[in-house]
Amino acid sequence: MNHTAIPVFPFPSASARRNTKDTAAIARTLTADTDSLDWAALLCGPGTVEQIAAGQRLPVELVRRAAEGLMQRNALLTRPQLAAAYTAAQLVPCGVLSLHGENPADLGRPAQALLRLLARRTPREAAAELGLTAGTVNVRIRRLLDDLQVATLQQATALAAHRGTIRPWDIRPDTRLPLPIPVLPEALRPAVEAIAAVLAGAPRRAAAQIPRSEQQQVATAVAHARFGTTRILVVAPSGPAWEFAMQEWGTARRHSGALAGLRLSDRLRGGRKALTEGLPAVSSLRALLDLAGTTQPATVVATPEALPLVTALHRTPGAARWDLIADADRTGRRGAPGWQVCADEVLPAAARLFLTSTAPHRLPEGAGAVTVARSAAGAAATGRVRGHRLLAAAAPPGTAAPAPADVAGLVLETAPRHGLRRLQVVCATPEQSRKLATAFDAVAAGLTEWQRPASLWTGVITPGTGAEERHGAVRHFAAGGASLLVLITCEPVPATGADALLVLESADEQMAAEAIEWALLARDSADAARPLMVVVPLPGDHLASGGQDGATQRAAGLVRACALLDPALAERTRQHPAGSASPWIQSGPGVPRHHLALLEDAARDLAGKGA
Repeated sequence: MNHTAIPVFPFPSASARRNTKDTAAIARTLTADTDSLDWAALLCGPGTVEQIAAGQRLPVELVRRAAEGLMQRNALLTRPQLAAAYTAAQLVPCGVLSLHGENPADLGRPAQALLRLLARRTPREAAAELGLTAGTVNVRIRRLLDDLQVATLQQATALAAHRGTIRPWDIRPDTRLPLPIPVLPEALRPAVEAIAAVLAGAPRRAAAQIPRSEQQQVATAVAHARFGTTRILVVAPSGPAWEFAMQEWGTARRHSGALAGLRLSDRLRGGRKALTEGLPAVSSLRALLDLAGTTQPATVVATPEALPLVTALHRTPGAARWDLIADADRTGRRGAPGWQVCADEVLPAAARLFLTSTAPHRLPEGAGAVTVARSAAGAAATGRVRGHRLLAAAAPPGTAAPAPADVAGLVLETAPRHGLRRLQVVCATPEQSRKLATAFDAVAAGLTEWQRPASLWTGVITPGTGAEERHGAVRHFAAGGASLLVLITCEPVPATGADALLVLESADEQMAAEAIEWALLARDSADAARPLMVVVPLPGDHLASGGQDGATQRAAGLVRACALLDPALAERTRQHPAGSASPWIQSGPGVPRHHLALLEDAARDLAGKGA
């Protein structure tokens, strides 16, 4: 190739250049002699081959051969891909870039996804990937160029690579660039290795009991070790579990591939508002295709209710099967939301991983034997959750659900006796939550001055609570600001700083276990000094009669939930009986110590049965 001098452009300042392993990795895949860099700088600009030839006073055929030769030597297919590669490797002066338009990072997520796709594919190939016509893609490209204030696609990809929107792995998805290994505690390594080994053999299905706080961390590590950067489908229940999965997989996809969260719209889901802003959430097949495509590396985090949209994706021409489906803490019986994860004819996948935190017996049929079983105590040892104990308290007489005023009285009496300042109450319905909040104010007003808290704050979070109000309530609860703070919810809500948790619908052990686990997960390092007190309401008429059936029926769900979370529960109750200096099940107001023996017997019995 003949050498031609081009104008000298300034490179970005040291503070603006990305001196990272990513940059070095892609730079090693490119030729960087003087001629190559000169031609690359020219080809990153807006001119056509004819315009470059005229500007450099060279034959058009020479410029065309130079461009083709440069792409062949670097195994690049298109000029936009070449521009992105040399710019990402910091081998092209920034003076050839147009830096006056919109920052690519400020574009909408579909526009960013299209930019990344065009960094390695032609517009026609991009149209096939997204399930669009070539004309529609061309319209989107023209809108993209207008927003970035550039004239050509190679300028757009070069600018996006310069800003970091297009990553090295977006440009060369088939090149073995070193992906960062997920940060994995040593305690989880045996679990990941065991699951990966099971998935390596037929029928490529694995089941594991993993605490909720570690599930997505384990799943991302398994996916990295076994499947690299391919297509992953994650199924997680709506609410905190879905958001936690989005955050964990967002970290895993920072360097490679796309991330899309799939859930039904607020209108279809009964008005539930987003818990976390800024997540790439979609609620239609078109929006899902715009972010995840049909064959490109991607992770889709879907709620069980939204899986019909994923099955519709597979009816799109050319849609690839999933390399891994990770189903987290959800039953998969046919007819229930999310049953499709077990049906290969509906959701084709190379491998399937079923995760549960508390109920191995509720895993979908065909999940197989549990490969790994970790307890919440194991998660606590890695710093993911903190410990918990039980606090038995006497509820008002009656086997039916206590009235809101009775619950408020129980909390107002129990909290000062045990030094509890922040208590989370999980109700069954939004209506029950609102009634309980009103009852707290009324009951507190009727107490004597020495019984009444110096200051009382109550907050309510229901599925219809807006994101801003929800975040405000969680922040207020965590900050403290009152002598007693009560956060009332009707769904699991991770709220930092809770001293105690009261689950009113304790007969549903799955709901109780989920509420306890999220409360444990939300506890930060400042909470490590004291365990979370799980309040177990025992009926007052049972205590008066001395019978056992009432206590077992009333508290079995909550105790079972703790047994499911902690397989070592039986041993804990033996080491810390009611009569010891630090009993695991403590005696609250109205509960004599000798009555705790019945509750301890129930705990040991439930734990001994394997929950």
